[in-house]
Amino acid sequence: MAQHRASWTETKLELTRTLSTKYPPSSEIFRAGRSKTQRFLEGLYDGTRERAQLTHTKIAHRLDKLSVGKFTIDPLASRAMHQWDVTVSLALVYTVLVPPAEIAFARRINAWSATGDRWGLFLLSLGNLLVWSVFVFDVMLQFFTHVQLPESQGGFWIRNHRGITRHYLRTAFALDFVSIVPFGYLSLLAGPYTAGREVRALKLLRLLRLTKLLRMYRTSRLLLRYRSDNTMSIGMSNIASVICGFVIASHWLACLWGYVGNNSAPIENTWMAAYLDGGDSGPDRGGWNIRDPKFQYLMSLYFTLTTLTTVGYGDVLPKNVAERSVATLMILFGGMLWSLIIAAITQTVATLDSDHITYNQRYDQINRMLVDLQVCTPLRREAREYLLGSANVQRREHYGDLVELLSPGLQESVAENVFVVLLNVVPYFTKLDAIVKLEIFKTLGHLLFAPEEIVNVQKTLMIITNHGFIGTKGRLKMIGDALFFDFLVSDDEPPPMAVVLKFCEVATIRRADIFEVCARHPAATTPLLYARVFWALVKLGRDVRAARVERRAHHEERASLATVYKRNRDLVDALTSGGDESKKRGSVYAAAPLPPGSPFRPPPPRGTPLAAPRPPPPAVAPAVAPPADAERDLLARLEEADAAAARLGAGSAAGDAWRARRDRLARDLEDLQGDLGAPPRRRRGSQRAALLAELAADDSEDPDCGSRLCLA
Repeated sequence: MAQHRASWTETKLELTRTLSTKYPPSSEIFRAGRSKTQRFLEGLYDGTRERAQLTHTKIAHRLDKLSVGKFTIDPLASRAMHQWDVTVSLALVYTVLVPPAEIAFARRINAWSATGDRWGLFLLSLGNLLVWSVFVFDVMLQFFTHVQLPESQGGFWIRNHRGITRHYLRTAFALDFVSIVPFGYLSLLAGPYTAGREVRALKLLRLLRLTKLLRMYRTSRLLLRYRSDNTMSIGMSNIASVICGFVIASHWLACLWGYVGNNSAPIENTWMAAYLDGGDSGPDRGGWNIRDPKFQYLMSLYFTLTTLTTVGYGDVLPKNVAERSVATLMILFGGMLWSLIIAAITQTVATLDSDHITYNQRYDQINRMLVDLQVCTPLRREAREYLLGSANVQRREHYGDLVELLSPGLQESVAENVFVVLLNVVPYFTKLDAIVKLEIFKTLGHLLFAPEEIVNVQKTLMIITNHGFIGTKGRLKMIGDALFFDFLVSDDEPPPMAVVLKFCEVATIRRADIFEVCARHPAATTPLLYARVFWALVKLGRDVRAARVERRAHHEERASLATVYKRNRDLVDALTSGGDESKKRGSVYAAAPLPPGSPFRPPPPRGTPLAAPRPPPPAVAPAVAPPADAERDLLARLEEADAAAARLGAGSAAGDAWRARRDRLARDLEDLQGDLGAPPRRRRGSQRAALLAELAADDSEDPDCGSRLCLA
C-alpha cells in the first residue's frame, strides 16, 4: 500500500513539474491542469504503475488541447473579431432575404433586366459576390478561431491549431463548404437562361443555390458566442425569436408561392392570370405590371400572410395542381405555426415580469382594503400615489436573495460594483474587504418616503437612490448623498430632524445588520471599528458643546432670578430646578431686565468708557407670584437639612453647619409662604446689599454653587 501511495505521489509530482515548466503557476492552464491531474489521479489510479502512465497520457492529451497556439484568435477577447461577427451577421441577413427571392423570380428578373434595368441586375450580382467573399473568408478564419466544446464533452476551450482544425473538420466544415460553392456562377456556363432555352439541369443548378441557406448554421454559432452579452429578459428574447421566425417563414413561403407561379405552368394558367386582364398594365391596375418581380413578390407575400393568419380574403386563388398542392401545405403549416406563435407570445407575456404582476396584485389588494375600510378620499389618493411610486422598491427587496444564485466570486464582484456605484459615498466603506462588502450588500434594504414626511428611522444609514430630496440640518440632500453617518454609535438618541421634500427612495443599512457582519468577520472590519470610534468622539464633542450652551443658559437664568429673589441660592435653586412648571414660570422672571449695577450683569467690553455710578433704583417686586413648586422644593430641602443635623448631632462643625442651614431654610420658607399668600413686600436697598453679600458668602463656601452662579 505504501508503494502504491509512493507511485501515486511520484506521478502527481511529475505532472506538476511538467505543468510548471510549460506554464506559469498563475496561469489559467496551470490551474486547470492541476485540478484535472488531481481528478484523474483520484478517479482512475488503482495502485499500479501502468494505470498511472495511462493517467499521465490522458492528462497530457488534455493539456495539449488547453495549450494556446500561435496566430490563433480568441473570439471573446479580440475586438476585431467582434466587428467581423457583425459583418457576418449582416451577410446572414442578406442570405436569408435575397437568395430565395432571386431563385423564385429569376426568370422575371432576367427578362426585366433585358428591357433596360441592367443596373439592378449589376447591383444584385455585386451584392452576391461580396457576401460570398465574406463567407469564404469566414470559413478560412474558423481554422484559427478558438472553439468551446459542448458541456457534454467537458466545456473547455480548444486553443491550438491541431485541435481547432480537427474539431472544425469533424463538425461544421462540410456545411460551410457546401454553402460557399458558387452554384449560381456554374449556371452561367450554359449561357443566358431564358424561358425558351431553360433545361432541367439549369433548374437543378438554380435550386442548388438554396444551399446558401446552410449558412444559417453560423447563426446558432454566433448566438451561443454572444448570449452572455444579451441584456434582454428571456421572455423578451423568446418573443423576438418568435417574431423573427414568423417574418422569415412568411418571406420564404412568399418566395415559394412566386416560384410556383413562375415555373409550374404558363402565366395564363397560374394565379397571376387574374391580374393580366387583357394587358399587363392599364388605368384600372394603377399602372403596375404583374410581370414585374417586385409586384409578384408583393402579391405573393399578401397571399402568404392571409393564409398563415387564417384570414383568407379569396382574391388570390390557385389555378393548377402545383399551386393547389403548395396552398394546401401552406394552410397546414400556417395553422400550426400561427397556433404556436399565439401560444408562445401568450405564455411569455403572462410570465414576462413576475415582479410587476406581484406589484399589481398588491396594489389591487391595498386599494380594496382602503375602500372596505371607508378611508377618506384624500387619504386614498395619497396611498395610491405612494403605491405607484413604490414599484421599484418592491422589485429590489429580493436582490439580496437573488445574488446568492451566483457563484461566490461573482457575488463578490457584483457587490464590489454596487459599492463603487452606490455605497462608496460612505467613507469607511471604501476600505472594506470584498467578503464584508458582499455581506453588507445582502442586508441592503429599500424604503420610499412620501413628500412632507419626517424621517424617523432609528440607527439606520440612508443613501438616496432616486431624484428625491431630503432636508436636514439646513442642507438639501439629493441623489447619491448619504444621511446619518453616525448610525454605528451605540446610543438611543433619535436621529436629527429630516423632512422629505419629494418622493424619495433610499437604500438602508441598519446598525444591527452591521454588527452581525462584524461578528462573523471580526478580522476584516477594522475600518468599521475606527468609524465607530471617530463618530463616537464627534458625538461626544457635540454633546459637550450642547451641554456648555445649556449650562450658559442656566447660568443666565439663575443670574436673572438672583436679582429678584435676593435671599440665598436655595430659593434660586428652587425656582430653576423645581420641575417643568417652575421652569416655565422661571422663564417669566428671566425676562426681567438686569439693573445696571447688578453683579450678575456681564462686564462691558474693553475700551468702553466707564459711566458715573448711579444710585441703585428701588427694588421692584415681581409682577407674578412665585410658583408653588418652589415651596415644595424648600420643604424638601428643609427636611433634608433637619435629618442631617439630627444624624450628626451637636458639638460637631458639620452638625452646626447643617443646623444653620436648616434655620435659614425655615426663614426662607416663611417669607415664601408670606409671598404666596400676600402681595409682595418692598425691601430696602440695605437689605438687598446684605442678601447679596450673604449669597456671595454661601457661594464661596459651596464651590459647586459658585461654579453655577458666576458671581462677579
